[in-house]
Amino acid sequence: FFFQAEDGIRDYKVTGVQTCALPILTECPYCWETIEMLVDCPAGQHDYIEDCPVCCRPISVRAHVDNEGNCRLSVAHEDEA
Repeated sequence: FFFQAEDGIRDYKVTGVQTCALPILTECPYCWETIEMLVDCPAGQHDYIEDCPVCCRPISVRAHVDNEGNCRLSVAHEDEA
């Protein structure tokens, strides 16, 4: 089955797992533009690199779920991770 939040994106490629990519607004640490990232908040912590859609520089992204169940996102320069 699939789980889809009202403002999320359903991942049709994954079966038998609840997954939901939520759009989160943040600022690029290079060009400071506000950008939207689709984040699939895992149980625990997830680190990955994603390119800024404005300046194309690599952003180090850390996503995690806090104690209240909220998805938290932090971004940094790739070399600061």
